Amino acid sequence: MKIKFKTVLLVHRNEQKIQNLSAELIRKGFFIITERTGTAALKILRRANIDLVISSGVFQDMQPKKFLTEIQFLGYIDKTIYISGEESIEDFFQFGSLGLHRYAPSNISPSNLLASVQEFFEDLEGFFLHPKNKKSSHHSSVAFLEQNRKKLNLTNMAAPEKRSQLCL
Repeated sequence: MKIKFKTVLLVHRNEQKIQNLSAELIRKGFFIITERTGTAALKILRRANIDLVISSGVFQDMQPKKFLTEIQFLGYIDKTIYISGEESIEDFFQFGSLGLHRYAPSNISPSNLLASVQEFFEDLEGFFLHPKNKKSSHHSSVAFLEQNRKKLNLTNMAAPEKRSQLCL
């Protein structure tokens, strides 16, 4: 039986953050590729088969929306965990409209990131085993934002009636 390692592309402009986050993932058996710029990350995504992208989206060479639009075009948006920075709630709804539904706070610990990665792969396996159980991505992302708005520094959450207007 051939064992396939899960390949994770970790993109962050802070080298110390890359080292801290990747160390925990490596210990758990993931193959990690790291990059510090959006341009370099996109080159890898065009050439390699990546199972999961973890990205801060905050780079000197590219705006988050442009980076995420490129990831969507390449077919990786549903395989991305976005580490939030100083985004507004409107930014998150725009990212959600691109298909991005997995977020992590900027101060995520390596162990919590590992839990998010493991949850991603469990959800992926569960989807293929039980595709009828897949939840609506819009409703799950809104629920996630509501549950995690303090962690994500989203202090200006829109009221429920305005939220539907933002998504249009």
